[in-house]
Amino acid sequence: MQDLARQAMEEGALGIGSSLIYAPAFYANTDELIALCKVAAEYGGMYITHMRSEGNKILEAVDETMRIAKEAGLPAEIYHLKAGGKSNWPKMDQVIVKIDSARAAGLRITTDMYTYIAGATGLDASMPPWVQEGGYDAWAGRLKDPKIRTKVLAEMRSDAPGLGKPLLRRRSQKTCFWSNSKTIP
Repeated sequence: MQDLARQAMEEGALGIGSSLIYAPAFYANTDELIALCKVAAEYGGMYITHMRSEGNKILEAVDETMRIAKEAGLPAEIYHLKAGGKSNWPKMDQVIVKIDSARAAGLRITTDMYTYIAGATGLDASMPPWVQEGGYDAWAGRLKDPKIRTKVLAEMRSDAPGLGKPLLRRRSQKTCFWSNSKTIP
């Protein structure tokens, strides 16, 4: 992976990006991300991330992002900084203090936010990683089993670790708009 990162940087990439709430990125561990980011740092790149959690583990996700940037020696950008779920909204003060403190200590870390209360993502971001293993066909095959669907739904409604966006636990029909689309070849 480091060779591929080096090649991409030499071809003009701006850094390493991650979307740690989505498959397959949520399988990446912190040390792996640090190793890749060290390569980007050699070329003046940065680390850009949809953090591992925007919900119950948001504080830990901010810590992970800052650790990656610090240990790899490059700036970081947190995409769409927000605390998902009303019970997590009070954590934003702590998040901002963490980021401001890191900046004051010399870490180059920035964020962006959208200025509206709606958001959008795929349902996959709310499903546990284990059900998505092996790609879409394996995932869809598992979901045909009623027992697995029941287990997945229970986890989606819980505070289970590893779920970046426990959508069903924090949304209701009054606050969620469901849609679908078909892939166009």
